[in-house]
Amino acid sequence: MLSIVAVCAINSVIGVRYCWLIRRGRISPALATWAFFTVAAVGSLVTYLGEGAYGPLDNILHTADILLVGTVAV
Repeated sequence: MLSIVAVCAINSVIGVRYCWLIRRGRISPALATWAFFTVAAVGSLVTYLGEGAYGPLDNILHTADILLVGTVAV
C-alpha cells in the first residue's frame, strides 16, 4: 500500500509541476509527443493486464503514468 501512495504522490508532483510550467509559459511541449506517450503507456498496461490475472493496482506505475501523460496531453 505504501508503494501505491508513493508512486501516486511522485507522479502527482511531477504532473502538477509540469502543468504549472506549461500554464506559466515557461515550457511548450509538443502535443504529438505527449499523445504518443499516452498511447504507449496505455498499450503497455493493456499488454501487462493481458498476460495474467493482474489488476491496475498490481503495476501502479503503469496506471499512474497513464494519468500523468494523459493530463499533460490535455
